[in-house]
Amino acid sequence: MSHRLDRLFRPASVAVIGGKAAARVIEQCERLGFQGSIHAVNPIVGELAGRPTVATVEDLPAPPDAAFVAIGRQTAIEAIEALARFGAGGAVCYTAGFAEAGAGALQAALVGAAGSMPVLGPNCHGYVNAADRVALWPDLHGVEPVDAGAAIVTQSGNIAISLTFQDRGLRLTHVITVGNQAALTIEDVVESLLDDARVRAIGVHCETLYEPHRFAELADRGHRSGTPIVVLKTGSSDQGAAMGMSHTASLAGPDHAWEALFDRAGVVRVRSLEDMLETLKLLVDIGPLAGRDVVTMSCSGGEAGLIADRAEHHAIRFPPFKPDHAARVKSHVHELVDVSNPFDYHTFDWANGPALRGCFTEVMRGRFDAIGLVIDVPRPPHDDTDWLVTIDAFIDSQAATGKPAFVLSTLPENLPEAVRRRLLAAGIAPMQGIDATLGALSAAAFLGEAHRRNSSAPLEPARPGERRLLPDEGARRMLVEAGVRLPATSGPVTGSAVATAAHSIGYPVAVKIDGLPHKSDVGGVALGVASESELQTIVAAMKRQGDRFRVEANVGGIVAEVLIAVRSTPPVGCVLTVGAGGTLVELLADVAHFLVPASPDEVRAGLQRLRIGRLLAGYRNLTDVTVDQLVEVIMSVQLLWQVRPDLLELEVNPLAITRSEIVALDVLMEVAD
Repeated sequence: MSHRLDRLFRPASVAVIGGKAAARVIEQCERLGFQGSIHAVNPIVGELAGRPTVATVEDLPAPPDAAFVAIGRQTAIEAIEALARFGAGGAVCYTAGFAEAGAGALQAALVGAAGSMPVLGPNCHGYVNAADRVALWPDLHGVEPVDAGAAIVTQSGNIAISLTFQDRGLRLTHVITVGNQAALTIEDVVESLLDDARVRAIGVHCETLYEPHRFAELADRGHRSGTPIVVLKTGSSDQGAAMGMSHTASLAGPDHAWEALFDRAGVVRVRSLEDMLETLKLLVDIGPLAGRDVVTMSCSGGEAGLIADRAEHHAIRFPPFKPDHAARVKSHVHELVDVSNPFDYHTFDWANGPALRGCFTEVMRGRFDAIGLVIDVPRPPHDDTDWLVTIDAFIDSQAATGKPAFVLSTLPENLPEAVRRRLLAAGIAPMQGIDATLGALSAAAFLGEAHRRNSSAPLEPARPGERRLLPDEGARRMLVEAGVRLPATSGPVTGSAVATAAHSIGYPVAVKIDGLPHKSDVGGVALGVASESELQTIVAAMKRQGDRFRVEANVGGIVAEVLIAVRSTPPVGCVLTVGAGGTLVELLADVAHFLVPASPDEVRAGLQRLRIGRLLAGYRNLTDVTVDQLVEVIMSVQLLWQVRPDLLELEVNPLAITRSEIVALDVLMEVAD
């Protein structure tokens, strides 16, 4: 796919078809310095943006590599058909009013007219390719020619325009809008960008991805080629999450499935455009980090304190200096300076280049994965000379050590363009804003880890379809056959036989109404029933909900309750959810999500991230059950899902962990109807 897009995205010749919008494309190509040929098609006017026109596509001197179409809907379809027949390399369809306006049939006609010719859009703003100095773009843009940098792909033309005017020092090779994705999808465009060695990172802004598993494969390819992907996915509400009867339905909605996909694929997910820009900038200039240990240096305790406080919200570490390293750093600073991390080196050596250079170089010799200088630089007409002394000392220290380095302004506007250019020329990332920078550092560390752990196992596709609740007896039998232990049970009995069943099992017992999905929510569960008289009272109260019961051996001494669930979540796939279980499962929402199949190592790492992770790992020696034993049970539940394609939802809740054993106390399964 990607090679057939070369003519469209790296054209040697361009044709524009239309009026004012087409004229603006000519102007933007000229402004960017496009060296290829440009021709205009317009049957009404004789020239467009100073260039002569021809009346039809067939009148062009040769098939163009790329065409920009900005005319009415029906004539746009005719022009696309003519371009395809003429042998054009591809087209951008700027024209709107297709599927986004309810005209699906017209959009289908457009795709049919294109045949095998690639078409971007319709209803898209086109693209700017700053690396090849070409812009099929009918508007202003702020992109300047570059030799390498980041590419951004978005569904929104207006957001794309805004992103081109970013003032953050992010070098953009491409800004590409996809519009309706009638013929070319985001995945097609990303694949093409991965073939371009000048693209060092890719940012994607989207509402959805039509080929999620292909996107995951492309992300893996990006890892291997050194081109990480950052995604800003909007529409993250849990609409549709209520489908199904389990607790998992409210815990593993569509957005959680996307999170699991991105985590599995090693894709960074960000929550704002600012975060996307800063993350792309760090990845272009530094790349993925080898670890999460960071040190920052500032001349004030105020910035150090801010960074230390905000670091708690990000998955990076500010480890203390090792004693011998701290002593060496101490020898380069004033005696009143305390060597800690974040490091406040004070202003005793302000504007003293050699002293600062010695301090910074010694700090950089430590075992940190990234080193940052925190500084806010005044803008003209203020004199920035003293600030530049500090920055130049940092540049020299980085050159001497080769360590991954960044400069951070606490306020985004306090790193002027001239300073950013100075830093970029030295191979140092110019970062703007504390939270966005800490998030970017966390993302770079995640990418380093993801590259080492990335799984190549094929993902399970989603299992769409109508569903029905499987009776308790069948669900329990399947779980036992999968190797998961359940308490001794009577099987379904009527109210008159409950006492006999309890006597057979032995008190204390647990009593449950049979066949309800949320028994505890309606008073359908009683634990630790110690006598027949107590049992009769409980059963009498429960009969308001039904007259079929299950009597089970009571499991006491429970240390932790865990949820294990698998759910089909179109279009992403099948999601394994693990976390804190029991009656407070939704309130706690302490869960981790994985795409099926998840590896034992993935699950083990996910359990460690949970708030109950320390408890599961043996907190205060409350249980002899190991995390490996729990992971084995989770793998058994996942395997059950994999061998039963009729399952649409499977939930074990709670899975009780006692001093010595793991027992499933309840199970719910929904199968294809």
